[in-house]
Amino acid sequence: MKRISCLMITFSVICTFICFSNYTKFINVHAYNSPDFIMYGDLTGDGQINSSDVILLKRYLLSIIPNLPSQQSIYAADLNADGKIDSTDYALLRRYVLGIMDVFPAENITVPPSPISLTNYEQEFLTNINNLRQSLGVSPLILDSELAQVARFHANDMVANSYLSPNSPTYGSFSKMLTKFNIRYLSHATVLIVESSNVNYGFNLLCNSQSHYNQMISPIYTHIGIGVENGPSPFITVSAILVNKH
Repeated sequence: MKRISCLMITFSVICTFICFSNYTKFINVHAYNSPDFIMYGDLTGDGQINSSDVILLKRYLLSIIPNLPSQQSIYAADLNADGKIDSTDYALLRRYVLGIMDVFPAENITVPPSPISLTNYEQEFLTNINNLRQSLGVSPLILDSELAQVARFHANDMVANSYLSPNSPTYGSFSKMLTKFNIRYLSHATVLIVESSNVNYGFNLLCNSQSHYNQMISPIYTHIGIGVENGPSPFITVSAILVNKH
């Protein structure tokens, strides 16, 4: 009986392999406008990578569904960044969900970040923190577009899910969030969080906290990303991520 069961499992695996081994959706991924951030493997767009994404990709490759849910999903499914979605991407996704691997090949490809335009609130916070540092003879922080994108996602997530913390119910702990967004830094990273009626008042609140003040003026940090989200009404929520990249 065990022999029969083993043969059936083997046959099932072989059939699955045959079904997918030559199946490719020849989509020119690069013909689509790249989203600001790609969370590789998250085809459903729920901020997580799990069996739901595997099932969705399988259904798509077998033409059970005609399209992936969004343009973001198309980029998220190209896990080796070869410009097409095929059985290789399916195999990579399964290995990731099973814990056999913890990073996709596409995440190791460095793409120069595009410049980012700050909102008035974000520029105001950057000016405040760099004026403070320069008044003490500390080098100003360099605006980093990748960090800015993460900070914006974090600020938006805090407002959307009604929390004020470095740890996100969507992205996990602060360190996990940086890892998910493929942020690389040398030795130190921190995030400043404040909710206030305006940027200047929020900045003053941070200055009045000795630990936050020390972080803002520390020469250890070299780069910054800032995200400001309106809410919860009548306040604004600020997430400022500082890292050491030198």
